Amino acid sequence: MLALVTARALLPEYRDPAPGRLDPASVALFLLAVLPVVYAIKSLASGSPAWQPALAFAAGAVCTAAFVRRQNRLATPLLELRLFHDRAFTGALLTLLIGMTALNGVEYLVPQYLQAVAGQSPLEAGLWLLPGAAGLIAGSQLTSVLARRFRPAYVLAGGLLLSLPGYAVIALYEGVLTASLGLTVIMFGVAPISVLGTALAVGAAPAEKAGAAAATGQTAYDLGLALGIAITGTLAVAAYRGEIPDDAPAEAKDTVGGAIAAAERLPDGASLLATAKDAFTTGLQTAATVSAALILVTTVLVTTLLRHVPAIAATPAASGTEPHPEAAEPVTAAN
Repeated sequence: MLALVTARALLPEYRDPAPGRLDPASVALFLLAVLPVVYAIKSLASGSPAWQPALAFAAGAVCTAAFVRRQNRLATPLLELRLFHDRAFTGALLTLLIGMTALNGVEYLVPQYLQAVAGQSPLEAGLWLLPGAAGLIAGSQLTSVLARRFRPAYVLAGGLLLSLPGYAVIALYEGVLTASLGLTVIMFGVAPISVLGTALAVGAAPAEKAGAAAATGQTAYDLGLALGIAITGTLAVAAYRGEIPDDAPAEAKDTVGGAIAAAERLPDGASLLATAKDAFTTGLQTAATVSAALILVTTVLVTTLLRHVPAIAATPAASGTEPHPEAAEPVTAAN
């Protein structure tokens, strides 16, 4: 409540002198560009005919091209594509997009593993997830301190590399403790993305475009979360179905929950249940392996595109002085 009351007086405000109006056609094209691609990815593991995901990918590509063309022609576009000329802005968005994709594919599956495979109740599973939340909080607090002393690229890359042992633990071992421990390490390591990602995108944009940059950063963050479920979730489902026998009930091939329900009705359900649990574990481990590869890709992008961005304390806005010309470059430089 105090923040709401004092924000108007204490926070600086930047307004676009010519904000323009929302373009409904751009909104529709954006959705038509994203949704078919997500559908195509999910269809790859559903056993659909090959032409369906191919057609969906093609439709998404056509709508993406149409969306980009429209944004370049509008005086006040929905997505300011000129911001992508700055490598810091592009690097921040790719970090948000790929980093969140790597995180959510595993984060989404671990609670299911704890309940469906490890047999935890919802309350017990929730308690085992608390260390992950603590890891995220601790990593976020530490990021704020480190970002004042070191360049954001090093803070982000260091966190990403620290998260790799968490993915490795989940990919190589089984059990409640290892799942909780692995997720805790992952959450701690990816915390800098949540803290610095959108801030870097906003810092790379002109002041009057700060709102557009923040909205674009949040969109990249949310899209990464969705793609995490779509991409790594699809691979996990494919790995799961590959372990289920062909003669198993159809519902058992869809989800581990369906397999549990089917096993309760079958005389020899214990065998199907054990197979389904092993299959889901394989799917989770596959997702963790793919996510670890995405983390490595993100680390390379971070160190390549963001290494010129100075530490927060090195910027004029933070320190009140000019940074040393050899120590830092302006965040808005299009290098």
